[in-house]
Parts: sequence; structure tokens; C-alpha cells
Amino acid sequence: MNNDLLHILRLFSVMIYFFIASQGGFYLLCFARVLQTIPTDQFLRIRQVINSVIERPLKILYLLAPVCLVIWLILTLKFKDIPSSLPLVLALALLTADMVLAFKRSIPLNVLIEMLANETCREEAHQVQQRWLKYIVIRGYLSVGGFMWLVIQVLTDR
Repeated sequence: MNNDLLHILRLFSVMIYFFIASQGGFYLLCFARVLQTIPTDQFLRIRQVINSVIERPLKILYLLAPVCLVIWLILTLKFKDIPSSLPLVLALALLTADMVLAFKRSIPLNVLIEMLANETCREEAHQVQQRWLKYIVIRGYLSVGGFMWLVIQVLTDR
């Protein structure tokens, strides 16, 4: 394979992972605390609006990211040994963990948030708010950690 194509794939992969990690970083930096302090009804409304805007772009990014990373890993393993690809493997593992948590916890909670925003079940809504914030913070650590491993891979690739 042409070395230029591998460089383009690496750049594209880093850009995709950056957008995923930037969401996690933003939640870790401040937004999770902001959403923790606002009343539950406002949280539900904000999440409805955010989800309507971000859901589709995130689906595309989360579908592209593992595909790009797996291709990168396969191409890298053709020329290098496994230990030199360890940061890439860790980045892929953390991305996978983030995706599993999204599918098993965050997305079902987003569906519940959509339903609760139209109802008046305050106690259940508050519990959903707390659970959603817990999982988004965990996912933030996973995505930012994975991005850091990806950057280490880029910096150590020769």
C-alpha cells in the first residue's frame, strides 16, 4: 500500500477520534457539572435539543472510527510487530468500551429522556438525569483516554 494513503488514513482516523473525544472532554471539563446543577426539567429539554442535533453526526463518527482504526491496525501489523502497535490497540479498545457503554446505557437513557420530557414523573426523571450524567462522564474518560493513546501511536510511529 502506498505510504501516502496510510498517512491520509492516520490523519482521518485522528480527526474522527478527536471529534469523539472532544465531546467527552467538554463534558469532563464543565458540561457534566452544568447539567448536574440545573433543574431536571431543564436538563430533559436541553438533552432533547442536543440529541436532535448531535445524534446523526455522532452515529457517523462512531461507525467510521472503528473501521478506520482496524484498517490502520491491519496495515501497521503488516510492517511492524504487535508491541509497536499497542497504543493503537488500546485506543481501539477504549473506543469499543465507549461504544458498548453508549449502546447499552446512554442510548436507552436518551430514549427514556425523550419520553420523560413529555411527562411529569419528576423522581424518575431525576434518577435518569443522574444515571445519564454518570455514564457520560465514564464515556468521557474512555474517549479522552483512547484519543491520548492514539496520539501516542502517531508520535511513536516511524
